[in-house]
Amino acid sequence: MEHSTRINRRDFCYLLSLCSVAHAANVAQTPAAHPRLHLDSTGWSQLKTLISSDPRLHAVYTKLQKHADALLKDRPAEYKLIGPRLLNESRRALDRISTFAGLYRLDADSRKLEAARNELALICKFPDWHPPHFLDVAELTNAAGIGYDWLYAELAEPERKLIREKIVNYGLKPGLKQYADNAFWAKPHANNWGLVCNGGLTVGALAILHDDPSGPTEALKILDIAPKNVMYAMEAYAPDGGWIEGPGYWHYASNYGTTMISALQSATGSDHEISSAPGFTQSGLFRVHSMGPSLKNFNYADAHDGVEAAQEMYWLARRFQQPLFADSETRVLQSKGPSIFHLVWATGANVAGSPPLPASSPNDTPPLDAHFKAIDVAFMRSSWTDPRAFYVGIKGGDNRASHGHLDLGTFVFDALGQRWVLDLGPDDYDLPEYFGKLRFTYYRLRSEAHNTLTHGTDNQVLDAKAHITSIVSTPSQCAVDIDLSEAYAPTLTVVTRRLTLDRVHSTVRIEDTFTSTLPVRWNLHTAAEIIFPNGQQSGTGAVLHLGQEQMPVRIVSPAGAVFEIIRCDAPPPQAQQPNVHNLIVNLPPSSSPTTLVVQFG
Repeated sequence: MEHSTRINRRDFCYLLSLCSVAHAANVAQTPAAHPRLHLDSTGWSQLKTLISSDPRLHAVYTKLQKHADALLKDRPAEYKLIGPRLLNESRRALDRISTFAGLYRLDADSRKLEAARNELALICKFPDWHPPHFLDVAELTNAAGIGYDWLYAELAEPERKLIREKIVNYGLKPGLKQYADNAFWAKPHANNWGLVCNGGLTVGALAILHDDPSGPTEALKILDIAPKNVMYAMEAYAPDGGWIEGPGYWHYASNYGTTMISALQSATGSDHEISSAPGFTQSGLFRVHSMGPSLKNFNYADAHDGVEAAQEMYWLARRFQQPLFADSETRVLQSKGPSIFHLVWATGANVAGSPPLPASSPNDTPPLDAHFKAIDVAFMRSSWTDPRAFYVGIKGGDNRASHGHLDLGTFVFDALGQRWVLDLGPDDYDLPEYFGKLRFTYYRLRSEAHNTLTHGTDNQVLDAKAHITSIVSTPSQCAVDIDLSEAYAPTLTVVTRRLTLDRVHSTVRIEDTFTSTLPVRWNLHTAAEIIFPNGQQSGTGAVLHLGQEQMPVRIVSPAGAVFEIIRCDAPPPQAQQPNVHNLIVNLPPSSSPTTLVVQFG
């Protein structure tokens, strides 16, 4: 079985050459008129018409107006670091500028125009855009480029000049230095940073191209490098759209990938072959499958379980004519706040041949089960339409993956509208050496904090990988097998986990088989109240209670094994989770294979 996360090197080099050819042919044709990023004047006019005729977009527009009203009462961005990052303020500026500027183009509300101009002036007064943490630069360059382009006609020339200078001096020049210094995000196999940094710089460069009287030197240099360089990060989608950094960073990366492609397409008439990267066409399916019926993510790899609105789903739906992507995002927007780009990317009015957002297709449902091969993550569910459906996400993967935890074999479980088995998610990024030598000393990143096997509190092997060796899907059930042997060598041998969802009988079964020279602990984290029979503190079975719902869980084998409950709070300042407990099973060492079987339902 092939488990490589990389596309064929010859194919990758060919894609780079296509990008180079597309760049040379198209960047010089960028129109001088504004707006030209994402939509031109005609596109904005047509968007107004679409909002009045498409109920989906009208609902988004109504929510955005409420969001803008709240932003008008909120504070602007400040130059204020949290730990080593300006990122919270960069994102605040981007949200405020794009929301105010975009809605102004639709409603001509002078309050929004003045708020956007003030925010642009404010970020231009910053001492820099914080190049030590380059995501900050990328997001502020994106924000300044959008505001400059969308409000060009309303800005006085001194304002335009100041914004151009800051885009060049605070954004593009530091970006060129990053390329020259061979920054990690500009190398092969880049993670979400590669898409964010290349994307933000591209928007800034396209915004000011042709406008600088001294010549667009830095802008042209960025536009020569970024469309080719971003292909390193796009490689991570191969072969089937899965994202090794989990659903949270899939959203961050994919949002900036579509931002970059959309800006290039609208300004140059070409996406420079970036959207042809292997796996990108299907990447929306990863988003769809990673959301459980509880509307929570399978939040591995420093992800939170809350599902955010993802404007890129509308772009992907339109670009690849996938009604499923649009329908999924429309459902999310019933309870989540939208972005201005949900409107902008619902139309490709200014791009020749660009199709509209596809109409809803309720009969267009994906398979109940999915396996994303390169990242060794699988999902299974009993229904796409029942909010009480059974759902499981389970992962193998690579303990050295970007943002990864030591969690091979972990899983989450939804049923009856509740999340019964959860992932605690990340801790505070500003804990000392969170991304350094202390990373796996923090509880939430350790093996013991995940729904997998441990020797007491010991971690899995740091550089271990675990492959999904089999996934068998039928109408009645789905079974996934994972080889976890590398994670526990040499004390555990031939370690396998099988997780089976029975759609007919509404059960989930976990079967772990291993031989061990040390005691083994089975871990399961739940926010449910755990009730043993007759008020006992342990037992072979229990009933979990969440809200008004109940879920039985029992040990099928081996005889004599019992559940116990332990707390899972780490010492402060690590995150506290007093309402979560670890339901464990302790097993003695055994020279012969042991099989532990636990069943829900």
